[in-house]
Formats: sequence, structure tokens, C-alpha cells
Amino acid sequence: MTTTGGEIQTEKRNQRTTKEIIAKSMHDALFDIAYKAIKPITLEYGQNKTNSGAYIEMTRVFDFVDFEYLNAMFSKNGVIEYIKKVGRENIHQSMTESINNNLNREQKRKGADEIKKKQAEIIKENEKQYDDIHDIITVIENIIPYNKMLVANDGYVIPVEDKYFRVNPQSLGFMYGGEIHVVGMVTNIISSGKESKDANNVFATIQFSVNEALRHILPTQENNLYVVSPIAIYYE
Repeated sequence: MTTTGGEIQTEKRNQRTTKEIIAKSMHDALFDIAYKAIKPITLEYGQNKTNSGAYIEMTRVFDFVDFEYLNAMFSKNGVIEYIKKVGRENIHQSMTESINNNLNREQKRKGADEIKKKQAEIIKENEKQYDDIHDIITVIENIIPYNKMLVANDGYVIPVEDKYFRVNPQSLGFMYGGEIHVVGMVTNIISSGKESKDANNVFATIQFSVNEALRHILPTQENNLYVVSPIAIYYE
């Protein structure tokens, strides 16, 4: 009996699916064992009384921050370039309508240069907000050694790595967000006002400045940032 190319491909797909199911089942079983061993503390929203090294679990509305995904938006022919283009067109149209309704031909002729200058200023100010956002993204990307992270409004930051996801990492920025359950260990608490007492320790001074920058840039309402190394991230 001859086996066709299509049958071979189907068999390979079935084998991959079987392996994925087995791997998933093993990971879930190991997580159940680990969960019972670490006995994580459940933290409700706004509950930040915890120490480094503590195992926690929480359900939060997280913002999924994917730097590769965000940078793609600012690339040539990206969505931000399109938004800027639409903004320029809207500003031009709005100013043209205002000028036509309020100025006569002579006033338009005499004020042409001033009108162009004003329009350029409005466009520059409108586009500056996107340039500022891009600068912030670049700063955070250079500080944090991860391409992706979850950020909760009450101060929790969950760095994540591509290799631990069961879906294509390239689509994570589009797929994930909202209320997510996290189990992990608090590995760092970036607190406010904890500057090094040694003014000559340049490394401690730099680290303090970096921490302060993160506290002000990341979208949280808390003074402290709680960095959590995740054991499991999932929707309940």
C-alpha cells in the first residue's frame, strides 16, 4: 500500500499535536505540584503588603506591554505614521475651513505666511505626543532586559519571556490583556526614596536614578513597583 505525501503531512501534524498535548498536560501537572508546595499568598487588588521572596497569586487587569509590537507601530509605514498623516490632513482641512469662513481674499493673501506657520506649529505639537511616547518606550526598553511584561495599575510588574508561552509570541501584544491570573515570586521591590547613602557609589546612584525613572514612567498609581517572577500566567 502506497502512502501519499498528503497522508504523511497529516500524520506529522497529528504527531506534533499529540506531543503538544502531552507537554501541556505535564506542565499543568508539575504546576499543580509546585502550587501545593509553595502555598502562595492571595493578594487582592491594592494589597501591596508583601516582601521580596514571597510567593503570591493575584488576579488583575493587566496591560500587556510588548516592545517589539509597540516599536513596529512606530516603524516606517506603521500605524503611528498613518495616524500622524491623518492628523495633518484633519488640521489642514479644519484650518482651511476656518480661514475660508472668517477671512476675505486680501486677508488670506497678507496672512499666508503666518497661516502656514501656525498650521506647522499645530501639527508639530500634535505629533510631539507620539514622539514622546516613542521616547518613553525606548527608555524602558533599554532599562528592562525583557521584551514583554504585564503591568498592573496597583504597582505589579510581571516580566515574561517568549519561550514560556504556548502561543506564537509575535501575536501576544494583540491577543492578551484584561483580567489575568498570575502565580509567582516577588523578586524585587522598587521603593520610593531609597537612595544610596554612599554618595561616592556611582553604581548605586545610577541604579537609584533608573528605579526612579521606572516608577514615574510605568503606568501605575503606586509609589512602589513590585517585580514578580512568574510561575504561571493564565486566564481563569
